Amino acid sequence: MSGLKPGPIPETRTTAPGYAYAVLRRVLRIAVYLYEMPQSHLPTALLTFALLLHPLPQRALAQAGPRQQTLLTGPGWQFTAASAPETLPALGTPEYTQAAWQPISLPHTFNSRASYDTPDQAWYRRDFTLPGPLHGKRLYLVFEGVTSVADVYVNGQHLGQHRGAFTRFVFDITGAVHTGPGNRLAVQVDDRVDDIKDLLPNKTRLYKLWGGIPRKVWLLATSPIAIDPTDFASPGVYITPSNVTAASAALSIEVLLRSTLPTAQGLSVTATLLDPAGKPVKTLTAKATISPRERASVILTGAIDHPQLWAPLAPQLYHVRVDVLSAGKLVDSITQPTGFRTVEFRWKDNEALVNGQRVRLYGANVHQDIEEKGGSLSDDELLESFTLMTDLGVNFMRLPHYPHLQLEYDQCDARGILCWPEDGHTNDELWGPTAQQIVTEMVKQNYNHPSLALWSAGNEAAPALSEAAEPVLRGLDPTRPIVVANMRCTTCDFRTANTYPGWYGGGKTGIRDYTPTGFITEIGAGGVVTTHTDYNQADYKVDSFEPEEYQQLVAENHFSKAFDPANAKLGMFLWWTLRDFSDVKYKKPVGINSKGLTTYAGDKKDVYYLYRSFLRPAEPTVHITSQRYFLRRGAVDNGIKVYSNAKSLTLTLNGQLVSTLANGLYTQPDGPYLAHNGKDATLPAPRVPNVFYWPVPLHTGKNTVVATDSLGHRDEATIYFYGPNGLPELAALNSPLKSLTSSNAANPAYLIDAPIHPQWPIYSDLDATADNSWNRLPAAIEGARWIALRRVTKTGQATTLSFTLAHSATVYVAETAAPDGPGPAWLTEAKFAAIGEPFLWRDNAIQLVPARLYTRKAAAGETISLKLGDQDAIVLVK
Repeated sequence: MSGLKPGPIPETRTTAPGYAYAVLRRVLRIAVYLYEMPQSHLPTALLTFALLLHPLPQRALAQAGPRQQTLLTGPGWQFTAASAPETLPALGTPEYTQAAWQPISLPHTFNSRASYDTPDQAWYRRDFTLPGPLHGKRLYLVFEGVTSVADVYVNGQHLGQHRGAFTRFVFDITGAVHTGPGNRLAVQVDDRVDDIKDLLPNKTRLYKLWGGIPRKVWLLATSPIAIDPTDFASPGVYITPSNVTAASAALSIEVLLRSTLPTAQGLSVTATLLDPAGKPVKTLTAKATISPRERASVILTGAIDHPQLWAPLAPQLYHVRVDVLSAGKLVDSITQPTGFRTVEFRWKDNEALVNGQRVRLYGANVHQDIEEKGGSLSDDELLESFTLMTDLGVNFMRLPHYPHLQLEYDQCDARGILCWPEDGHTNDELWGPTAQQIVTEMVKQNYNHPSLALWSAGNEAAPALSEAAEPVLRGLDPTRPIVVANMRCTTCDFRTANTYPGWYGGGKTGIRDYTPTGFITEIGAGGVVTTHTDYNQADYKVDSFEPEEYQQLVAENHFSKAFDPANAKLGMFLWWTLRDFSDVKYKKPVGINSKGLTTYAGDKKDVYYLYRSFLRPAEPTVHITSQRYFLRRGAVDNGIKVYSNAKSLTLTLNGQLVSTLANGLYTQPDGPYLAHNGKDATLPAPRVPNVFYWPVPLHTGKNTVVATDSLGHRDEATIYFYGPNGLPELAALNSPLKSLTSSNAANPAYLIDAPIHPQWPIYSDLDATADNSWNRLPAAIEGARWIALRRVTKTGQATTLSFTLAHSATVYVAETAAPDGPGPAWLTEAKFAAIGEPFLWRDNAIQLVPARLYTRKAAAGETISLKLGDQDAIVLVK
């Protein structure tokens, strides 16, 4: 493994010598003693030492202590990749040693949006040191997930293959490792379409499978007798509450044990139930004897009086700590979550009951990927989605379309969010041993989570596989219903609907003629934050023109009806999705599904605030919509729309009071979108709570808008207007520029005298032809003003920009360019110099691409001229 530096596993705390070392030391002492004694004493001595040796496994077991876990993620890894029809070199060959190895950090994916399908296979490797204190332990490698097929080698020994991208797997590596440095871990990853047809899921779908090792890897060390980690990589503990009421509940706990010792062992297994405050409230104990090198199951049962019930948004989360003792010594311990609750779905009545009370389930779907890293999320990045869910106030979330990370189920447990896990059947997968293995892994690994409301056997797919999976799911867990989304399954308990009125379907169902009913797992419409239109002119074309204002119309109709107390026919309502994600739709061929409540980067769209206003009526929301529509050229009275759950809102425009409106007066306007469904035009416009609208005319140039509720909660926005019939332009106060001109009449320039915003549009086109946008702002330009142009790299839009400074200032140019070098000649000639590190922003294909920032100081009265058009660029003044 040329080029790899041995890296120690982080320190693992233990003070006892290991079992193997203890045995060797004792045997050597006995051998020396026997060699030196008279032959006549040998028979007695042999018997005596045999008796002394017998308890050695027991003493080594006691010394070994409880399990220890050491993460192997982070830096210290190398990887090399290939794309079909190429193949990877075989382990140990010269080609393998001489491959182009790259240093990387796990989690890691070898795909990006710019490299969507290639590479599709890779080697990952690292060297590690095994600390001496781990001798005598049983050692396991645990992978939270490898996309999609993993062959694992330690010190050249093939430990096995795991098939399936989204479930954990484990290998016993005890016999393959040795003391000290020089242990070598190598993982061959295969994500080729032809090699993963038996997987759930495979690659024949719209969402992305991110090839690589996008989840954690760790080393697990246990005693030779331990709670079994090898039962489909489950915790080895299965907790089943039953007969749950406010007065009492029964509890059954199955503990799987594994012994690698050569002698039978007597054990004591204790399960301690800890209440939500961590206080022990119940202890169950059982005795067991485990045979040499065998597995055993121990079941403990009991009851608890007056359990604190787990409920949505009120999670009373219990834990069970299982301790395994041998001769009074603790040899293993594990803690698992549990909760006392009942969940019932009355499909025919459109009702969901939790603890006997009807609960309307509101929430969203969330894919497990983010823009900058695809599927290789850190814990903190993954938790961002849960922070958003908690802020929204959802009580249910669907985790499509594959088994998600344990951390996500843990968060649902702790935050009181019921959740929907899926097995990965989403298209044309076939039932077979691999599919059964993945279904089994999903259930066994996640069985204990009280937030899991059901098991999903498929989404928008053929029914045969779901019907084959159903008996497996029900056999593994008879306590939860089995469902499918938007497909048939004759043996499943019920099915939900994925429905998109006002979006897909060729206009069969429009916005107005739809009322949410039943159990809805997907609903929504696209909204691209760089695409905008006037409210009364909102229209759309799927995949090519998806303005936020049309997404607003869809959400306003659906939310108002879903939250209407008079609508008794709704049991579940889940928006698709929490955040945008990669698929092959908008900006084809490698695009984004834009139906998120937030952008791919997690920035909140307008509809996020509307949903929050309904989900959290007691938590004030005040949000001015269409703020990214920062430069408007349409109707002067397009007006101002605000989302709020306040009883009333007051609007001021440029410091002047417009009016105070009561909640509930807003009626959706007619518009061109009605033409998509003829019935819509004949139906009355819906009145929508939590929406306030003032058709107030705007001044030409800069307008400052402030919305305030009676308690002082407010939002403020700056909007520029340059359409016909604008009110007189207001005098500019302390403008940084004296003059501003563009040499191209088709590409006028406008000074936007307001701070630049991350995640906002760069250009003023806002018509789906210039979807360029900022990502995170370089620190140097935070608070800077900017000069808005159309996208200068579009045909006919190149221009020479000239301006004269009113005050001394720092001028910046941000440009898509190679990250190295002195910069373009036109910038160096204008005395601009590159500063800082390259950063990322989005091009017109909504791809993150590198850009550089250039700057120069300029004096008051100085005129600067810049020729723009070779690269996407923007000019800022600070």
